[in-house]
Parts: sequence; C-alpha cells; structure tokens
Amino acid sequence: MRYHPIIRSLAVIFTVAMASCTEQIQFGNSFLEKAPGGDVPADTVFNSAEYTQQFLTGIYALQYYGLPYKTGDGNSHSYFSGQIEGMSDCWHVPTSAVGGLYNNIYNGFLQASKGNSVYGFTEEENWTLIRRAWMLIEHVDQVPGLDESTKARYQAEAKCLIASTYFNMLRFYGGLPLVTHSYQVNGDLHDTNRASVDKTVNFIIQLFDEAINSQAMPWTYSADEASTMTAHWTTAAAMAMKCKVLQYAASPLFNDSQPYYQGKYTMESAAQDSMVWYGGSPQWVVVRMSDIYLTYAEALLQADGNNTKAIEYVDKVRARVGLGDIASCNPTENLKTDKEQLLEEILRERACELGFENTRFFDMQRYKRADLFSRTLHRLVIHRMVKDDSGNWVTTTNKWYDGDRRTAKKGTAAWYEPSHFTYERPAITVGARVWWEGFDVKWYLFPFPQSEVLKGYLVQNPGW
Repeated sequence: MRYHPIIRSLAVIFTVAMASCTEQIQFGNSFLEKAPGGDVPADTVFNSAEYTQQFLTGIYALQYYGLPYKTGDGNSHSYFSGQIEGMSDCWHVPTSAVGGLYNNIYNGFLQASKGNSVYGFTEEENWTLIRRAWMLIEHVDQVPGLDESTKARYQAEAKCLIASTYFNMLRFYGGLPLVTHSYQVNGDLHDTNRASVDKTVNFIIQLFDEAINSQAMPWTYSADEASTMTAHWTTAAAMAMKCKVLQYAASPLFNDSQPYYQGKYTMESAAQDSMVWYGGSPQWVVVRMSDIYLTYAEALLQADGNNTKAIEYVDKVRARVGLGDIASCNPTENLKTDKEQLLEEILRERACELGFENTRFFDMQRYKRADLFSRTLHRLVIHRMVKDDSGNWVTTTNKWYDGDRRTAKKGTAAWYEPSHFTYERPAITVGARVWWEGFDVKWYLFPFPQSEVLKGYLVQNPGW
C-alpha cells in the first residue's frame, strides 16, 4: 500500500509498550467498564500526566485501520473476513475457510438477526473508543503537570479519533446515534436515537473543524519526532479526512433525485428514509496527495465540469510512478470532453492507486454501481509449457520445483526453469457471489444487529 505522509497516521495502529518506572494502570476493559467513581475512578487516570498520555495511547490502539480490531470469531473479527475490498469488483477471497466474506457476502447469508456483519456495529471497539475519547476530552483539563498546549492537543486528537470512527460506521450503516459525552457502560447510548445521514455527517465535520480550528495540532511531525509522534493525528490529516467525508457524503448514494432503495421494496417510513438518504442536489466540495489529488480531481469534475483541471491532478498521481498522462494513454475515450468517461477513469485510477486501502468497495457503493457489483469476476490460470519429443511446446500440469526439476534429465526442456506459459481466464465458480445473479440494492448499507434494533434506539436499514 502507498500512503502520503499527511494521512500516514490513518493507516498505522499506534501501539506503545506501557513500560515505565511508575506504577502501571490497566487501561483495558477491566478498568473502563467501571463508571468514574467506581472501584477505579477516572480521577486515578487524570491525576497524572503520564497516565493520561498512556490513556490516549490506549485509545489510538483501538483505531480501525483497514482490518478489524482483532481476530477470533470467524465473522467481523477475522482479518480475512473483514477485508472490505474482497467485496469489490477487483478482489475475491478464494476459500470457504474465510467464513465472513465467503458465507455472509458471497453466499448471501448475512442476516440482521445474526449480527454477523463484515464490519460489526458492536464488534470493532467503536463505542469503546468513542467513550474513552469523550472521557479524555472531559477530564484532561484537570490533569496536573500537563501544560495547556498539550491538553488542547489531546482534546483535538480525541475529536479526530471520534470523527474518524463515526466515518467508518457511516459508510456501512448510514445515519448513527450521535454520542456527545462519555456515556456509562450499558447506559445512555441506548437512549440516543439514530440520527439522519445529514446530521451524522455534520457531527463528523463539526468534530474535525473543532480540531482543525483549535490550532492545537501541528500540521505534520518532523523526522526527529517520527519515532514517537508519526501515528498521531495532525491538522493535515484532519483536513484530509474531512475532505474524504465530504466526498463520500456528496456522492450519489446519499445525493440523488431518488433514494437508493426503491422499486423492489418500498421505504417503510419517512423516518427510515431520512436515515439513509439526503435527497436534493449533490454538494461536491473542492479541496486541496495520492488520495487527496484524486479526490480533488473528482470534485473538480463533478462540481465544475472541469475536465482539463481534473486530468491535471490525475496526471500528478500517474507521473509519480512513471505513467503517461491519462488522456494520451486513452486516446479513444475523449477524456478532455466526456465527463462520464473521465469519471470512470478517475474511479479506475483510484482502484489502481489505492488498492487494498478500503477504497474500491466504497467507491462502488457511493456511486450506486449495481452494474459493477453484479459483474462476474474471473480468475487467472497459468500453466507452464514444456517441449515434447517433437520439439513442440505443450502445456503440462506437472509441478516443476518439486517435480520435473528433480526428476527430469539435466539439459532437457523440462529441467530448465519455466519460461513459456499459457494463460486462461475462466469465470470464478468456487465462491461465486449471489450478487452476480442480480444485485439487491439493500447491500449498499449493512444491517444493524436486530438485537440492537429491538432495544428501540435504532431504525433498521431498508431491506433487512
């Protein structure tokens, strides 16, 4: 994977050994499942600058970084079953041993009643992170021995952690319950009703704006600071993520003349409608590296219809790896004048440049590309060729390294390292996705666990 320095912190899980000469405190669930004022009060942590720093480090360790939080149960807690790009049109999980994607998605067995989502609403430590981050924001001012600038930076970083966590959930579920303080365990999260997409996006943007406008975080960290601070949020990273949130929110999934969910089903209520659809006109935001350049190019095209300027920023990405300009490399596609064709090329460029960075699936989703979700994927089968007794090249299925290389006579064609091959491109049949038989648009958003819906604070996504 390739990352630009300004968003490097988004791709790194920050883990630091908590060794020190002072007394160590357990910052895991055994501590935080107790409300402040219980056996281990919050004052125990926020009475020490060192403990507070360790507490923030523990929050960073909960970040979702492209794969689920931990491995274990075969659903969203499996690194393989949680690989989001395995649901796109570019990659495919080849084995049923990876149960999450293979069974829940490819076979279509995902059910709200089982709560077996690829990105679990209650399974990825999201709410733990959010609660702890709010605890830090609320208590950091009381920490002795911590200067005011550090307190402000901790608060700004915590807001970025909350905002980015909400963005992760937004892309799977749409509108969300908005938590604005450190709720008690088993407490008032369930008293916070699901908000609309509009309110959820505004909440995320507000948190990023507060962090940015506080000027408490540096733009980036120097090379000398990299060993300890690279993974921390910076102003540049917050601005970049704000850009990505706005890009996602402005896309057709939530901004189109009609809700995505119609036809085969009907929306159950206006309230449900508002949870999963903005409605109205797209609000493309033009902002100012590889992901950001491509986002900027997309916004220039969508907001202004400026093909020329959009191509310029796509070419900046291509030039870095020695590729020619995109228009010259695709002379028959009229990219300088054809907006839709250029958009296809920008999305393709994003798939190539940002592969396995949780981009392609969400690009397909936000553009409501049922045509891509329903397109059968193919595998590449490669066989080596050897010369037969007549000197003709023929295909063989015999192994070479543990086969012919050991048994063939030295100097014969079969003995030499393979140099000739045949290539086949058959359709994937093992693990064929039910989507390929017809894509149901309910899959644009994932179901909340029905057990949570029954608690009364969530409205289920349509179709589930």
